[in-house]
This record gives sequence, structure tokens and C-alpha cells, in this order.
Amino acid sequence: MIDRLLELKNKVKEFNEEILEIENKLIESVELPYEGSTTGSTDGYALKFTRGVARKINKTGAKELHDLLDEDLYPFTWEAIPKLDIKKFRYIQEHKPAILKILAKAITEKPRKVKIEIGGKNESKSIISGWRCPH
Repeated sequence: MIDRLLELKNKVKEFNEEILEIENKLIESVELPYEGSTTGSTDGYALKFTRGVARKINKTGAKELHDLLDEDLYPFTWEAIPKLDIKKFRYIQEHKPAILKILAKAITEKPRKVKIEIGGKNESKSIISGWRCPH
């Protein structure tokens, strides 16, 4: 029984590697925005690619910025740890590029894994959404 379990775990690892390889090829086939969604198609399937961005606050940098920004533009709320107010941050991204340059001292961004949604062949209904085997 243990031999079969190990055999199956190894197959799952191989399948996950192959899935990742195919997903990476699909991602490379489209012009993906830094953050947001785009669509494409291949082999008759509709595809939707979505990438988010994880943002972390550098506490020291955020405190330094408090005195530089007006209260209505200050995009941090203070709880046990500072938390980014994403609505204010996105407003600043779109409308206040000079302030965004200042905020760079306090925010670290890391793109998240791209989610791929696959529609049924020749239709747009999603049948798979970023599936990943848990092991």
C-alpha cells in the first residue's frame, strides 16, 4: 500500500510540473498586464488570464510619509500592523503620480500567480479556474 501511495504521489508531482509548464506557455502567449485581466483563445477554448499584486507596507516608510501627505490621500490605516487602503491607493495610482513615487518608499509589491480560466470549447463558460493539486 505504501509503495502505491509513493507511486501516486510521484505521478501527482509529475502532473503538476507538466501543468505548470503548459500554464507558463499559455501565459507567455498573451500580453499580460502587471495587474488585471486579459483574454485570449487557443485550440478553440476561450481563456481569461488574471494577475493580482500583493502589496506589503514598510512600517518605517509609511510613518515617514504621514506628515508629507494630506489626510484624505494618506492610504494607510493603522491597526495592529499598518494596512493599505486599496481604494485610496488605486486613486493615487491613477490620479497622483507624484505622490505614488513617494509611496514607493513604504510599499513593496509582488505579482501574484496568474490565474487562468478556461472556457468550454467554442463557448465562454468557465470550467476550470486556476486549479492546482494541493500536494
